[in-house]
Amino acid sequence: MMVSTLGVAGLLIVFTGQRSTARETRRFSERFARQVDYLRSTRKERADIILRISREFAASKIVVAALRDGVAPPPGFPWKDLAERARNSPQRGYPGFEGGFGDFNAIRLLLAGPATLVALMDIDGTVRNLSPGMAPQRSSRRAAETDEEIRALVERIRNDTSQQIGYIAIDDSTGKPIAKEVAFTAVRDPKNGKILGALIMGLPAITTAEAMLEKFGEAEEGESVAESAILLNGTLYPAGPPPPYLKSLAAATTRQINTKMARTGKIPAEGQFTTRLEGETCSVHFSLLNPDSALPKAWQISTFRLGKLEEELETMHQSAVAVSLVALALSFLMALILSRSLSGPVRALTSAASAIGEGNFKARVPVRSRDELGELSESFNRMAEELAVKEHYRELLVKVSDEAVAQAMISGGLDLELGGELKEATILFCDIRGFTALTESMSPCEVIAILNEHMTAMTVVTREHHGVVDKFIGDAIMGVFGCLKSYGNDAAHAAGCALRMIAERDRLNRDSPFPLSIGIGLATGQVVAGCMGSNDRLNYTVLGSRVNLAARLASRAGNMEILIDETTLEHLDGSFTAEPLGPIDLRGFASTQPAFKLLPPGAVSGAVVVRS
Repeated sequence: MMVSTLGVAGLLIVFTGQRSTARETRRFSERFARQVDYLRSTRKERADIILRISREFAASKIVVAALRDGVAPPPGFPWKDLAERARNSPQRGYPGFEGGFGDFNAIRLLLAGPATLVALMDIDGTVRNLSPGMAPQRSSRRAAETDEEIRALVERIRNDTSQQIGYIAIDDSTGKPIAKEVAFTAVRDPKNGKILGALIMGLPAITTAEAMLEKFGEAEEGESVAESAILLNGTLYPAGPPPPYLKSLAAATTRQINTKMARTGKIPAEGQFTTRLEGETCSVHFSLLNPDSALPKAWQISTFRLGKLEEELETMHQSAVAVSLVALALSFLMALILSRSLSGPVRALTSAASAIGEGNFKARVPVRSRDELGELSESFNRMAEELAVKEHYRELLVKVSDEAVAQAMISGGLDLELGGELKEATILFCDIRGFTALTESMSPCEVIAILNEHMTAMTVVTREHHGVVDKFIGDAIMGVFGCLKSYGNDAAHAAGCALRMIAERDRLNRDSPFPLSIGIGLATGQVVAGCMGSNDRLNYTVLGSRVNLAARLASRAGNMEILIDETTLEHLDGSFTAEPLGPIDLRGFASTQPAFKLLPPGAVSGAVVVRS
């Protein structure tokens, strides 16, 4: 009882701790998913606006004239228009936050700023920069890579692709590599629809929403925020200062992407994994930014540090341990008190149940209280009394019928309704020769003693050979093989039983003052087996011509002889030997019946039938 109580308490504590851990983990996961969704949606909003503005500029007369006729755009184009659009751009804050951190919308901060790139590209791939100030510097290696990417976009434009969003890595004026999100929009001649070139509009790949997400996180009481970066050609371009694990994160994310590509055969649109960076567990989410672009594929990488989660879980674990110790101590004390009040009656019940299990139906338990344990003790005693009565009935049933029949009745395997069913069985009759003459001068008690000894021995032999003792008829015993349950060749079991009866009777005769001689008859065939008698008194037995034939063969058998019919002989194998007697007349049968004498093993006869 004490162990059970402590076990339940321990399981409850573990379950509560797991629920708390799952709840805290889910809270962190939901926050991370919310921030990733915010970054994804703001990037899409910016891309949609850039594409829309690019389409408007690409359709303007100034851009068409610049590419078709070589007319230079007027000074300040298109920056005044961009500045006006920036002032009218909508503002959308971080979900769930209402505050005055100013305008962190990417469009408003970048459209009219020096980070924006605007250029024209003719159909041959020559680029004319319209951005004010010095153009971004490109190293020879970076320039070669960019030119190759530009040529790929030219092919797309020639193939009538109207717009493309791509990502290109360039060096800024200080030589620092940055990633640009660039929109390429085809410029068409409005007169004939011919493609003249493209309008290029680019912004830093890192949006203002990504760069300022940490401040939004501070508004959430300093909770963890996602660190964002762009993965391009195996290199990460972070939103803020490069973290020390930048290269490790780039390598880990690239491995994850390559593994998914190898497994599915296509570029993954998104994925998430957990890794250790600088000794801290981080959850990393990546999503493909330009699935349809001819430019190199780029992924937005969002990294969520789980150090705070681990700290909180460790704190919860320590608190759970402390609570567990207190709970276990209280549980132990309660279990000790309860066990002392329960152990005595429970031990008494256990001891009594063991005694009943061993067959002692007189076992009882004392009733010491009127509570539930007292009621249980009374119920146990009543059960013991009922079991004693049932056991007494079962013993009586076994004594008045064969044990196999009794067990079938008790288990429900035997239909106790009047009637019967056809069964293939072998019937055995064993009769004592000259019993009336032998016992006419004996007292009834002596006759009963002789019969009991004989019948007991013959019953044991019958059961050993899977037979059922159907009934005792005076000095005869009737056995049935194969009715209640077949054990294979029932005729062979019956023949073996008959031979064993002869041998057992010989053994008994060596020590008995009244030696007996028996005759046995066997017959095999269909019989009717079932409960017969009256509605209030039933007897399981078998009826049919095979039963009568076995009885008549037993009557014709000589001293210590076994007569069998032809059907029984056909069911025997080569281990039995029989001597044909020819057709014989039997009382109650209109025609003669072929009969055979079953010989003991090793017997020699002039005419022997051997079946195999």
